[in-house]
Amino acid sequence: MACYSQDFLKLPHELVHLVMKKQLKFFTVADAKGGLQPYFVGIRDGVSKGQRNVEEGFKNVLEARFNDAFFFYNRDLAIPLAEFKAKLAAITFQAKLGTMADKTARVEKLVAWLCGSCCAAINKEEVAAAAPHVYSDLTSNLVREFTELQGVVGYYYARNSGMSEKASRAVGEFYRPMSAKSPLQSSKEGALVSLAGKLDTLVSDFALGQIPSGSEDPHGLRRAALGAVRIVLENNFRLNLRAAVSAAFAQLPPEAS
Repeated sequence: MACYSQDFLKLPHELVHLVMKKQLKFFTVADAKGGLQPYFVGIRDGVSKGQRNVEEGFKNVLEARFNDAFFFYNRDLAIPLAEFKAKLAAITFQAKLGTMADKTARVEKLVAWLCGSCCAAINKEEVAAAAPHVYSDLTSNLVREFTELQGVVGYYYARNSGMSEKASRAVGEFYRPMSAKSPLQSSKEGALVSLAGKLDTLVSDFALGQIPSGSEDPHGLRRAALGAVRIVLENNFRLNLRAAVSAAFAQLPPEAS
């Protein structure tokens, strides 16, 4: 086990884990409460001869990667969240469905519809704050470099912009659940925003005839559908799903619907 500078713990911990695990095949180290510690474990082949040199080499490579991550992260923190969102207009979602800015606008409208149709106590202000920025981090430097952090770093940039903790969590947890048994959103507000995104994706693909087959589901529609059902059931949302799908379909541009 070797140590590295505590300064790197200022990075999002998800980023620290990603750099170590995916890029370098190192293990992170946590305390008894799960708090990340400034140590890492690297595995080498062979005997222990020259162990100190190997350790120093590992540490130098790790800190070089962390410095790169710091560069992208700090650069992003200096950019207003609204600027990230504006750049979504340059990213195509699908030729007949427009850009990611268009998709964001559809999600915003659908979220407003869900707030009025879902029989649950929902803080509409928190929902309205989160919905416009669920895709904003796609244009960030960090996500372009580390695509696995899509959504996750959205939380940090939302908080940096002054957004409330609950609304920021809704942004960061937008893509949950990632699997059949993985956690859902930590709030009903976050769950409703995520539901809107999943419904838009499902309706968009089905409108274009991009329907999963027995062996292929390139856009993860099964996961989106199962996630939507889990969100409704586990949050006890009293919602007419047929009406919700119709509302999502009504937001599509004429060339898609």
